[in-house]
Amino acid sequence: MPPISPFRVDVSHEVLDDLRTRVLRARLPAASDHEPWAAGTDPAFLRRLLAYWVDDFDWRAVEAKLNELPQYRAEIDGRSVHFLHMPGTRAGNGSTPSPLILSHGWPSCFVEMLRLAPMLTHPGSHSADPADAFDVVIPSLPGFLFSEPPADRWTRYGVADIWDTLMSEVLRYPRYGAFGGRHRRGGQRLAGGPPSRPCRRRARNPPERADGFRGPAPVRRRAGLSRRVDRVRRDGRRL
Repeated sequence: MPPISPFRVDVSHEVLDDLRTRVLRARLPAASDHEPWAAGTDPAFLRRLLAYWVDDFDWRAVEAKLNELPQYRAEIDGRSVHFLHMPGTRAGNGSTPSPLILSHGWPSCFVEMLRLAPMLTHPGSHSADPADAFDVVIPSLPGFLFSEPPADRWTRYGVADIWDTLMSEVLRYPRYGAFGGRHRRGGQRLAGGPPSRPCRRRARNPPERADGFRGPAPVRRRAGLSRRVDRVRRDGRRL
């Protein structure tokens, strides 16, 4: 079994100072004559975003919150893979929580899955049946944040193999489920593998309306996405 070592996030002051300097020195284009967001990112919005990163965002507070979580690294195929392992609570009947791997998409990171974790590991605290608890595993994709890039060509099938090794050999789960982020990366390919692969259930992120995004979307894209979301909800088709 590949060795597992605890992991803590510790970004140096030099890295943070360099990032702040580069953000402050960013040269933004002049606003176009088009309606904001109709011809790309609105410079006024981007200026406010950069100001937030420089003046208001507290990385050390975020870092401390992340380090409250059970983070680990394991060497798989000669590369270090970062992941969180959050055991679920046992139900009153003594049933063992089902293992579930949550794979983030691109461009993103493992943080996008953190809001799901407590609802899955402790469903009884969120108005759900305690018997539906999961052991949750949230890895960082190869080359993202604290996972080293793969030695060979990066493919979704290769990621699925890494996730399968993580779940079945590192964490020793005989069977598990998978949930995948955007572009159906490794988590989505797990259940499509050979019969010997122990992943037997998979799901993908549900469609999300453009007005649910944190930042405004271009007008044409927003309209197109809304039409596709309505179509998905109406007849069950994929985006």
